[in-house]
Amino acid sequence: MSESILVFTHRSIEFLTKLNGSTSWQLNQKRAMLCDYVVCVRNSNSGLAEKDFSHGSAFLVGKISNVVQSLNLPRDEHRYMIEFKEYAEILVPKVWKGWRNPVIYSNTSDIEFDLGINFESLSWKEVPERDTKYTSEYFEIENKFYESRDEVSTKFRQKKQTKSEEGLSISEAKKEISKYYEIPEEDIEIVLRG
Repeated sequence: MSESILVFTHRSIEFLTKLNGSTSWQLNQKRAMLCDYVVCVRNSNSGLAEKDFSHGSAFLVGKISNVVQSLNLPRDEHRYMIEFKEYAEILVPKVWKGWRNPVIYSNTSDIEFDLGINFESLSWKEVPERDTKYTSEYFEIENKFYESRDEVSTKFRQKKQTKSEEGLSISEAKKEISKYYEIPEEDIEIVLRG
């Protein structure tokens, strides 16, 4: 049985092709190296995502050539990059089924069936040599974004600890959850049972 991988990513085609891969994933390196293809599916809920594809749409397939340590160190020192030398652009909506893990292994023929395509018949393009300047600059921007989000999370925990005696209001909780998960406050529901 031949396997491939679906990944749920906010990164653009430009970034993926300049990197020659998809990163930064917590995965089983040995298993991933035996896989045929990586299918990139848009996570448009990320604050870093471009609004190029609808949420959950498959937009790129790469022929896996290697699985190596992610380049964004030290932030991603326990994560991997799925490298590819050839890629094909696709557009298949509603591929992501709400899985909690952003890395899904599946039978290659099952993925092809679900997407309604044959990987071998796609218009494959070679990726150019890795653009380390571009990817380094991108990682710098991305790291600043995550650091600011980490600060919000830390402030939320500290506020929660100091408010434990007086309690945290629902509006304060919604405000902080909105910042952390990057979703509008009006889309957050808090249910109290007791």
